[in-house]
Amino acid sequence: MDMKSSIKYIKKLKEISKDEDNNIIVCNCENFFLNFDELKNVKKYKKRPSSPDMLFINNNKKEIWFVEFKSSDFRNLEKERFKIKRKILDGLIVFYEIYQNYFDYKKFYFVVYNKANSYENEVVNSIGEEKTIEFGLEELIGKFLEDVFTENCEIFKEKFKERFDIEFECK
Repeated sequence: MDMKSSIKYIKKLKEISKDEDNNIIVCNCENFFLNFDELKNVKKYKKRPSSPDMLFINNNKKEIWFVEFKSSDFRNLEKERFKIKRKILDGLIVFYEIYQNYFDYKKFYFVVYNKANSYENEVVNSIGEEKTIEFGLEELIGKFLEDVFTENCEIFKEKFKERFDIEFECK
């Protein structure tokens, strides 16, 4: 499959980031991205693989960003550590089964969840200490991924604005 044929899987971020079970929108923005959960259905599987919710490919920087939206807080997600890792690994496999020409791209993973912003976090980040990567995902860096981020929607939007000059239209 090529990127042009993926156009029918493009959805608004507020739709991609919606937790249907709890009726919670994690990032209430109008911007359009690839809905990876729907895109993976172009392949037939005996058992449906796990996958991240969103996919963003930047050809200029040769980067692929997999994004998972979680409406839970840290305590609930910490229990799902294995499921989150499985989504990453299954998502990489499914991606390469669908698109076979992106092996030289750097891969990034972003888990967007209800992580509280605090003054303490801002101070730590401003003095240059390493960021915190939650859920044991740091062990995937260098093996499968270039980098991993585990932050809230505001940090996600800031990162994409900084890196790709995307202006988010949010409510």
